[in-house]
Amino acid sequence: MLHITDGESVAGTLRKSGVPGDVRIYGDLMYEGPAPAGLDLEAWLEIRAGFMAGPLVGTLDEARRYLKSCEDTLAAFPQHDEVVIWLDNKLSNQLTLIKVLDWFSRRDLGGVKLSLICIGHYPGLDHFLGLGALTANQLASLAGTRLAVSEAQYRTAQSAWKAFTSPDPTEIQRFMETDTSALPFISAALRRHVEQFPSVENGLSRTEQQALSVLHERG
Repeated sequence: MLHITDGESVAGTLRKSGVPGDVRIYGDLMYEGPAPAGLDLEAWLEIRAGFMAGPLVGTLDEARRYLKSCEDTLAAFPQHDEVVIWLDNKLSNQLTLIKVLDWFSRRDLGGVKLSLICIGHYPGLDHFLGLGALTANQLASLAGTRLAVSEAQYRTAQSAWKAFTSPDPTEIQRFMETDTSALPFISAALRRHVEQFPSVENGLSRTEQQALSVLHERG
């Protein structure tokens, strides 16, 4: 069994959970930087690495290696009987979800089962902060809730990924006006992404507007 999640916070805890299988990461934070459509893998890695390289990630070669390891995570699927995707409702996770499902929708899975765990809350927690905040036992309790990825989820992910990578951001708005119920968190996540575009009213993103509001309120 291959488990795919978005970062070491979840992966490290999942490895301690007793859930059997190989745990690997797909951790490209695609809500920042270019994510254009129509690129082959080599060009995609180059444009993403060029953006990521810097103080937080390292050199250009280190960024390339990190991103290549993410793609190698996906490519390892034929070595397993089942692939389980572990994600939550955050924007970063939802972008990973639609990219990964779009990728798998274009592969012949053969006899490999593709399953999904994607949650926006956890029983007993008043404020869900994401999978990364759960304990090993809490993650282990989710393993039995996984469900096979449906055709509707594949189709919705394909449409969402096409809209997200479009050079025209209004494609995202048009996607959000369709039936997105197969992936219940994607519409809200993409709405948050769109809010980072400059406002037609004042040219500010949501984050910039919030920062100015705090400064105005507190002096």
